[in-house]
Amino acid sequence: MKAVTPMMKQYVEIKQQNPDALLFFRLGDFYEMFGDDARLASRELEITLTGRDGGLEERIPMCGVPYHSAEGYISRLVTKGYKVAVCEQVDDPTQVKGIVRREVVRVVTPGTLMDTQLLQAKSNNYLVTIARSDDGWGLAALDIMTGDFRVTRWRLDEESSVHGEIARYSPKELLLHPALITQEPGFGAPWKEQGALVAAYPAEGMTVDQATKLLKRHFGVAHLQAYGCAQWPVALLAAAVTLRYVQETQKASLPHITHLYSYTTEDFMRIDPATRRNLELTQTMREGSRRGSLLSVLDRTVTAMGGRLLKHWLEQPLLQAELIRQRQAMVAAFVDDGLLREDLRAELKAVYDLERLAGKVAYGTVNARDLLESVQEPNGTKYGIR
Repeated sequence: MKAVTPMMKQYVEIKQQNPDALLFFRLGDFYEMFGDDARLASRELEITLTGRDGGLEERIPMCGVPYHSAEGYISRLVTKGYKVAVCEQVDDPTQVKGIVRREVVRVVTPGTLMDTQLLQAKSNNYLVTIARSDDGWGLAALDIMTGDFRVTRWRLDEESSVHGEIARYSPKELLLHPALITQEPGFGAPWKEQGALVAAYPAEGMTVDQATKLLKRHFGVAHLQAYGCAQWPVALLAAAVTLRYVQETQKASLPHITHLYSYTTEDFMRIDPATRRNLELTQTMREGSRRGSLLSVLDRTVTAMGGRLLKHWLEQPLLQAELIRQRQAMVAAFVDDGLLREDLRAELKAVYDLERLAGKVAYGTVNARDLLESVQEPNGTKYGIR
């Protein structure tokens, strides 16, 4: 009987460590996939399925993509709801005798996608985590590109409010308390039907003390009181699980995530999923598109950051009269002063998406074009880089 080749043995060991992800295995100038991963990837990416001698009697199914264009293929798979583990050669092949050491350097998921060409400029891409304990429900939402990190909580008898808030975020990836997957399999069904990747977060769990320490270590603080959630244990669990998941999949500390915003849904108008859908606030019922929604009528923003803020305001209407009046006063100031409004719009047209740029810088994926566009003047010329 033939023996499995050392390279295939290495592949199998790394695949076993990432069973829920398609493994992009670096071989020279290509990322290769084998076995079931190859069959699936060849179908979804419409690339040729071939075979390779791996030491067994039958050839192993294989397909591959060039490493220099891999990001496009990875993004296509992730937008279809798959996870992709990127395995790189961490040794110089010219300096190593025998098998080259390889490691997974990141895991790309729908909730951690960082390809700005596939993300809507005026919409956030949230990873949402739901925790549940005897203290109630906790929700954490993180946009890894902008660093927007939010957390809230409810009593145990407010499950309908949990679903309403998930609908507001419309996440591409949803992490659920393990018990919800096993005891209430229907909990995540609506979001799966909408194309979200729904999975249980690690079954080993996390204590409130461990969650608190993880959050304090990341933000570099001695206490969490300033974030407003120190007394929300189930919310701390949701936030810590989210942060740990992102750190483990991205293999990075992501220092641009600098703040944790705590809020309660009692401060905003509660809108259940059915009502939100029927009102067509941000997307139409029939096609699910932005065009034709209330947001498309109201949005005259000239920056991606402004567009995301307006969408957030529309999805979460204020209830406190004083806050409403403050917002109205700010809007009125620009309505009443047309010259100021037009001057400011002209200046804002040159403002790059700094929130997402910060995410790219933190992760190390920023390129020269991003940096040049971020220093563009209103007339289209570039500032000199010194």
